[in-house]
Amino acid sequence: MTDYVAVATFPDNATAYQAFSALKNSPVSAAVDTGAIVERDEHGNVTVPEGYNADFGAGIGTGSLIGILVGVLGGPLGMLLGWGLGASIGALSDADRADTRSSALLEFSRLVPTGRNALVLQTDEADTQALDDFVAHYNGEIVRRPLDEVLAEIETAEQASRQASAAAEEALKLQKKADREQAWDDRKTELRQKRQERINRIRQAFA
Repeated sequence: MTDYVAVATFPDNATAYQAFSALKNSPVSAAVDTGAIVERDEHGNVTVPEGYNADFGAGIGTGSLIGILVGVLGGPLGMLLGWGLGASIGALSDADRADTRSSALLEFSRLVPTGRNALVLQTDEADTQALDDFVAHYNGEIVRRPLDEVLAEIETAEQASRQASAAAEEALKLQKKADREQAWDDRKTELRQKRQERINRIRQAFA
């Protein structure tokens, strides 16, 4: 058995819902640990309107892999990858950025364009053919990446996000300090100018 994270896409949003509903009542669901329909609206916002957990019934448990994955893709990293934005991310995968093309998170983020949805699944499969056939029955396509690979990328992404947040906070502190210093310099310049103007008026009065 191999653990995967899989994203299945379909010709339209309604078919994705139909397939997800059928999946929960299909023998194929034995290979699915958790899953959810993930949508990206016209503004690029990511939502999870429907989820499934094999152990706990409907709903995605807090802290589940699907929830964490959606959280990552819906956060700052997702904005960078294009998941949380309406803009195209084609520039991120051009020839001189070959390293990013192998990224599971990048690949997943590209599968849900603005206004569309997809099934995001955590699976445990000895043979991927059954789920492949199920998705193909609904004219869909499925992309899998090993669970360990996705978890490693999420960990790296979260670490990078923390570092970026810390760097942004430090930059903000430095900017605020610079702004205060500039404001004080401007105030001193203003006071010197007013002082000089008073001196000039006094000199003119006695001239």
